[in-house]
Amino acid sequence: IPQTDLLCRFYGQFYPPILPIASEPLLNASFARWFASWEAGPAHFADAADGRAGDVLSTIAEVAARDAHFSATELFLCHSPAVFCMLLRDAVPTAPILHLLDSQPLRGTPPPWLRWVAHGRLQSLTLHSPRDVVFTTSPIVSAQVEYISGIALPAVTPLALYFDCAPAPPNLASVGGPQALNLLLTRTHKYWQSTPGAMFAVMLIRFLFENRGRGRPVSVAMQGHQVGSWCSDLQDPHAGVFVPEDLVKVSFWELYRAAFPLFVPSRSLIAGVLPYLDGRNRDAVELYEQNDNGEGMLAHFFDPQAALPPHPQSRLDAADWLPPFDARWHENGHRKVYQWTFLSDMWNLPAVQHFESLPELLHRLWTTDLAAVASEMRRHHSGQMQQASEAFYTQALQKLLTHK
Repeated sequence: IPQTDLLCRFYGQFYPPILPIASEPLLNASFARWFASWEAGPAHFADAADGRAGDVLSTIAEVAARDAHFSATELFLCHSPAVFCMLLRDAVPTAPILHLLDSQPLRGTPPPWLRWVAHGRLQSLTLHSPRDVVFTTSPIVSAQVEYISGIALPAVTPLALYFDCAPAPPNLASVGGPQALNLLLTRTHKYWQSTPGAMFAVMLIRFLFENRGRGRPVSVAMQGHQVGSWCSDLQDPHAGVFVPEDLVKVSFWELYRAAFPLFVPSRSLIAGVLPYLDGRNRDAVELYEQNDNGEGMLAHFFDPQAALPPHPQSRLDAADWLPPFDARWHENGHRKVYQWTFLSDMWNLPAVQHFESLPELLHRLWTTDLAAVASEMRRHHSGQMQQASEAFYTQALQKLLTHK
């Protein structure tokens, strides 16, 4: 925004112990009560929804009354879940709002409100409001929203959110040279601590041992769970194996921005992984069980709690597209994952390396020119991705700030 000073503050966050940023304690407490009601189960959440919404609205009014910055805010950026952004719109009816919808945007929405949010409120905000711009982080989120609402939202890839650092590994002499390649099993959540993830890691190390001397040596390390350790974790590795536990991962975009070469399972291979990552507490429990409730699916994108039937105005023909909900193996999960990964950045951005099997992964580790891969990632991010982001935000701000 030319000739404009920006004074930004954070209000409310969902992970206070993890993200070391200032936030408003009253809103945090109100959001915590909302999610405590949600975690109590769908029936309880449905019964308590109106009360929880009143709590959020009254808290926003209280914060506005006591906080001069909040009450004078000229532009809000509201990040998922969508229902909170819609409550914010009701509480501050005249301020412009950018609504950023991430993976599973209707997560945390009371069941009786799902159709109202998807069919009514979302349409009014996107089609009829000059003070609102609604967009998503990925084409796959836009497609999921369109599947249930008939609204096609623009997708803008995040450029940087979590960390600001670049990998600085020792130089590899050449492709196939004698120097060891440092490979990081990157943390995406808890995959490497699950039964399938642990088996994958053990088999990879075994394959490397049995095939030593056939190609460039590869040294494997598993990323730990220390909070705020990403920059230090990237100092030594030359590349990483990235097994996504969701189809929308901010850590993927961050590593892509850092030009960190990534080896990602192919769409057919990941279709054999995600349907088995299920557990109420996002742990490696209830794996391979058919009768679990499926409410805590690791693959948030497919969470069944926000499931709605296809909207008649959606361009995604229900005869051709499987529902983007409930990807457990006994609910046609393999086909759902394979189909919807077609729209995910992890299988579309240039320079990302994909492998169908462990032998192909070894071959790629031995033969890939990692410097060229990193250069292509850096070029695409600094070029097309940044240009698209700047163009979108310029247009959005012009719309919102001329209707204040």
